[in-house]
Amino acid sequence: MSDNKIFQKQLGIILCLMTMSASANESVRLNLKGKISQKCSIYNLMDSVDLSDVTAKTISFGFYCNSPFDISVSSQNGGLKSGGYLVRYQYSLEIPKAGLNIHGESQRSRAHEKIVNIEKVPFESRGQLRVNLIDQLEMAGHYEETLKINLYPKSLL
Repeated sequence: MSDNKIFQKQLGIILCLMTMSASANESVRLNLKGKISQKCSIYNLMDSVDLSDVTAKTISFGFYCNSPFDISVSSQNGGLKSGGYLVRYQYSLEIPKAGLNIHGESQRSRAHEKIVNIEKVPFESRGQLRVNLIDQLEMAGHYEETLKINLYPKSLL
């Protein structure tokens, strides 16, 4: 075979390949996805606060929430309880980065759980809980109370 015919044959193969790749032009779609689970938590909060020798106590804590949330505060007994004796208190719960400032009184918080809607997403934050006794601890005995804070993360969808 002559060099000219080999050249023409190679040129034909190259043109054929170029035509095939040009006619096989296509677009590709890539669907990108991701998911972050909702998380709301209070951490580094003491689980027990002794009010034996003080009338007020402020407790700092860490807070994390990656979505809007509802929050409520409720009193189990309506005050610190020892037998039939009840010592009322006031509380304030503040998370400034979330714009949260809840104030309440123990007896009212027992009967009515106040739910506050927070639309501002604070992510990592700090907060504080302050408890002030309304009545004095005078009667001898062991006083007990549970102040409950509930977090309800809300979906952004």
